[in-house]
Amino acid sequence: MVTEVGLEDQLLAVVVNQERPDLENKRGTLLRQMNTMTIELQKCEDGLLFELTNATGDILENVALIENLENTKKKAKEINASFAQAVATQKDIAQNRLTYTSVAVRGALLFFQIDQLWKIDHMYQYSLEAFMVVFNKALKRAVQPEDRKDVHKRVENVLQSIMESVFAYVSRGLFERHKLILSSLLTFAILQRRGDIDVKQLDFLLRGKKKLGVPRPETVVEWCPEPKLGSCTGSC
Repeated sequence: MVTEVGLEDQLLAVVVNQERPDLENKRGTLLRQMNTMTIELQKCEDGLLFELTNATGDILENVALIENLENTKKKAKEINASFAQAVATQKDIAQNRLTYTSVAVRGALLFFQIDQLWKIDHMYQYSLEAFMVVFNKALKRAVQPEDRKDVHKRVENVLQSIMESVFAYVSRGLFERHKLILSSLLTFAILQRRGDIDVKQLDFLLRGKKKLGVPRPETVVEWCPEPKLGSCTGSC
């Protein structure tokens, strides 16, 4: 089972590949190059250690060994310099990818919220594969801003498209009485993630504060069941 953080990483790769394929291609090439350089550096170190271990006689008089050591040292220095440059480039790519993080975070949040709907009815089960299809279509359907270089506006449009697409996809399969639950579930989750709603306040809104052992007044009409009565008395 995928975790929310793991899904965020997957969705970020999907978004960047759609919005900035040049970045994702460059990132993939860079990772392969860094892996190759790491292997080459390890080979240099292993070769150097092998020659030193198996050297015979006075090492200082072994001209071939000294030349080989100098060549190995030079090659290792070049590899380290290239590796440092690759790391710097990787940081730049990572910084550019961060622009689309909010889209990946929102997508993962939506999936894990709709994944809880089975608690209402066992028919409400949604696979990650189906969600990814909806997510990809939403990316392609998002409106392009007038200024194609306005990345922040593009991100806003993508977020809007994802919200509309996911809500439409899920609500089509819900009973009418459960659609408000879906709206509330997604809204509260987004507000809570943004820090716009306090967890305790949300808990009070959903559960209320109940007082136990309070006798039921005779004047309370029948339409007010015990749970609602407890919430009412608890808020007094």
